[in-house]
Amino acid sequence: MSQRKYLRYVMISLVLIISACSGLGPGEPAQETSLAGIPVVVAGSTSTAAASVEIAATQPPPPTPTVVQGTVVIWHSWADEDLAVLAGIIDAFQAQYPNVQFDVLYIPVEELRQRYETAVREGTGPSLLLGPVEWAPLLYDGGVVQDLSSLADPALLDSLSPPAVDAGRYQGALVGLPYAQGGVVMYRNPNIIVRAPDTYEQMVEFARENTVGEEIGAFLERSFFYGGAILDGIGGLLMDENGYPAFNNVKGVEWVELLRNYDLAGPISFQTDQDLDLFKEGRVGMIVDGTWSMAAISETLGADNVMIDPWPLYLQGALSGYVLPEMVYMNQRGGPQDQNAAWEFVRYFLSTPSQTSLAATGRIPTLREISLENSLQAQALQALLGGVAYPVRPEMAAYPTALDTALKSVFESGVSPAVALQTAEQTIRQELDAVKAATPPASPSPAPTP
Repeated sequence: MSQRKYLRYVMISLVLIISACSGLGPGEPAQETSLAGIPVVVAGSTSTAAASVEIAATQPPPPTPTVVQGTVVIWHSWADEDLAVLAGIIDAFQAQYPNVQFDVLYIPVEELRQRYETAVREGTGPSLLLGPVEWAPLLYDGGVVQDLSSLADPALLDSLSPPAVDAGRYQGALVGLPYAQGGVVMYRNPNIIVRAPDTYEQMVEFARENTVGEEIGAFLERSFFYGGAILDGIGGLLMDENGYPAFNNVKGVEWVELLRNYDLAGPISFQTDQDLDLFKEGRVGMIVDGTWSMAAISETLGADNVMIDPWPLYLQGALSGYVLPEMVYMNQRGGPQDQNAAWEFVRYFLSTPSQTSLAATGRIPTLREISLENSLQAQALQALLGGVAYPVRPEMAAYPTALDTALKSVFESGVSPAVALQTAEQTIRQELDAVKAATPPASPSPAPTP
C-alpha cells in the first residue's frame, strides 16, 4: 500500500482499532508552545434613563442583556503558518465580546488526544479541543467530551454540510461539530475532458472518447476507502445500528458490479499512486482521490488545469465519496460563564467570517452557503455536500481489510460479487464477535471535576 496516498487511511484504521481493543493511559509530557489571545477585561456598566417618570412607573424595566464573559482555553495542533488566522478569528470574536479571554495552546498531534483525556480526567483541560473526527468514539466513550445535541439548534446544524455533521454523531450523541472538512472527490483535467459528466454512463463515455495516444480519459481508483461510499450513494448500507454488516444484499452486489465496470472507462488503480502521478503529469482526464491531494495537484498541474466535479448520477442515486471533517470538541469542565463563552465561540467559529478566514489556511469550510475566492475549494465544498460521512465507530476497524480482500477477489480472481460479499460478512462478524466477547462491559465514566 502506498504510504503517501493512504497515510490518513492508515491513521483512521489505527484509531478505530485502538478504540475497539484497548483502554487509554496517560501520555508522556510534551513540549508545549502557547499562543495567547489578548485578554480584555472591561469594568463598569451602563444604564438607560427612563423617558418619563409616568412610563417608568407603569412599565417594567427592560431585561438586562446577558454579558458573555469568562475564559476560553483551546488546545490544537495547527501548523505555525496557520496560527495567525486562528489569532485573527479570536481577535474578531473579542471585538464583539470583550469580556472573554483566551488561552490557546499548541500540542503535537500525536500527543494531543491523550494529553487532553488525561487532563480532563484530572479535572482540568481546555474548554475546546480541535482534532480529527476519528477521535470522536474514543472521546465520547471515555466521558471527556460534552454531547452538543442540546446546544446546537436546528438552524446552526442546517447551515453546515450534512455529511460533515453526521460524521460527528455517535451513540445518539453529537460528539463534536465540524469546522473544516476533507474527503474523496473526483478530479478532472478540463483540457482532456471538457465537460463534467452528469451521469455514470457519461463518465464512461467521456473517458473512452478521450483516451487517445498517451492521454487517458479516466484512471479510476476502486479500493474500499475510495469507492466504499458509493454503496450508500446508490441506496445501500454498510453496517446496521449495532455495527454489523448490512451490505450483503442486492444493493451490495450492485455496488461491487459498478466498481467492477470501472474498467470500461479505462485503466484501474487499486491502492497505488499511479493514477495520481499521471494526473499531475497532465496525462489523465479524471481520477478519484482525496482533497488532501488538492494543493499538490493544483501546484503541479496549474490551477487552471484542474477541477473538482459533483458526483455523477447513477440510476436513482449517485456515486459518492467519504467525508472526514476536522472537529471542535467541547469539554464539560468549567463554570457556567466559561461554558457559555466557549459555546459562543464555537458558534462564531462556524459563522461566515470565521469560515472565510479558515479557507486561507487551505481548509475546506463546512458552512454550506459561503463565497470562496479559491475556485477549487468552492468546487470541493460542493462535491463534499454529495458525500457520505465515514463511519467513525469502533466496529469500522473490521471492515476495510475484509472488503478490500473481497473486492480484489472479484476484480482479479473472477469471484462472483455475491460470494465475495458473503465471505466478507462472515469474516467481519467473526472479528466483531471475538472483540466484543473479549471486551468487558464498560463501567460508567466519572463526571469531570468542575
